[in-house]
Amino acid sequence: MGRGAIRRGVTPSRLATAAAALAAGGLVVAWLAWRLLSSFGDEAVLAILRESGARVEHRGDSGRLEVLLEGPDADDTALPAIAKLQRLESLALRGDGVTDASLEMLAPLAASRGLHSLTLQSTRVTAAGLRHLAALGIRALVLVQNDGLDPEEIPRISNLRRLDRLTLYDRRVTDADLARLARELAPCQVARRD
Repeated sequence: MGRGAIRRGVTPSRLATAAAALAAGGLVVAWLAWRLLSSFGDEAVLAILRESGARVEHRGDSGRLEVLLEGPDADDTALPAIAKLQRLESLALRGDGVTDASLEMLAPLAASRGLHSLTLQSTRVTAAGLRHLAALGIRALVLVQNDGLDPEEIPRISNLRRLDRLTLYDRRVTDADLARLARELAPCQVARRD
């Protein structure tokens, strides 16, 4: 952690408190952790995310970030920290702890307009939850075997007008679903992979 983060009021005890709050779970605890994190810089938030098991990568010289959160730690408790990252470019959320509420917690990222790519794999996200993504300006969305996403509801994601690329890894999606999405999201490239 850099000296600038220390000057902004980040102390080891505040970092430990935030990490403990994120690990404890629960919506109220997540909100309190977000309030605590609101004064932290990106480096402090990244330290907390790494501590919780997230993989964080810097992309090139621009300092843009890619975060992968998966497994038992992929749930709503880490989302307030992730939503704080202004340089976040790519986010992958994997695991059944990721829900519609998780996507709603990403709303603060709309201000940065930096999040370009989102992958959701094996989550409990539904089509209703995907509506929260419209404000984020995501350019690429990859949906991989999300059991909560009913194939009949997939056409509802046509409100994601800024998408350049939508990739669906789901055998339940029909050719008719793909054709409808391609029409409604044009000129977005829509593809299904097995």
